Amino acid sequence: MRALFNWQRMGIFWWGLITALVFMIPESWTFSLGTFLRSIDTRPFNFIKPVSDEIDNATRAVLVLVQFDPSKALVCIGVNCISNLIVGVILAVLFFTFAVLAYFRAAATESIFDDFLAIAFIYIVMRIIGVASDKWSIGFMNYVHNKEPISYLIILSIFMLILLVRGKGFVDSEVFFKTIFEAIVVWTLILPSATLLLLAWIVERPAALHKFLTENPIINSFYPMVVAVWAIVGLSIVAVNLYSAGRVPVPAGGGGGGKKEA
Repeated sequence: MRALFNWQRMGIFWWGLITALVFMIPESWTFSLGTFLRSIDTRPFNFIKPVSDEIDNATRAVLVLVQFDPSKALVCIGVNCISNLIVGVILAVLFFTFAVLAYFRAAATESIFDDFLAIAFIYIVMRIIGVASDKWSIGFMNYVHNKEPISYLIILSIFMLILLVRGKGFVDSEVFFKTIFEAIVVWTLILPSATLLLLAWIVERPAALHKFLTENPIINSFYPMVVAVWAIVGLSIVAVNLYSAGRVPVPAGGGGGGKKEA
């Protein structure tokens, strides 16, 4: 991801992308795409709710079957006893940690299918823990489960953000864009209406900016100057790119450690 925001090497590509979105693509096309996103029928995405209910019902059935009583002690050493609740919490933490590590490991691979399997595994583990905590009256986890699906979506988004900022996505642009795509899919599946509205709003921003520059009575008189300044910015980026083309990049941490010839 750091290479994506390298001014010397990638600046001209970002300048070209913004130029195309704001100044070249017709506003009608962009606003039509936004309208299409708002008009998408979200009913096909509603399968997440019944699947989640089945996970919850299966978890409750297993808890009843094993007759798990959190108030009873599992092991006693003298007067010190370890309750079933403590054991259950430890197992929940271990399973959740394993699920998170599996996701970070899958994100480092080229297959996006592995990522979605890992995300689904995290979601299932969170729901199982949430149902168990509801039955065991564990305050924080019980609160998280009662606020689902938004609470679970926020947790998944946090892990994706960590992967982007501090994980593999920070150094690998392929992982960066793959994680962005996964986040869009996950948000669309869990909160389809809100996500599609947000995507429509994002898509329309370049056209809205162009409309503001051309139709605002105050800004419109300065529009040729705005275009000229933007063109100068592009020429400057081109000059920097041409100047640095073919040059060996300086290693991170500085150089000077190599052996000098006599």
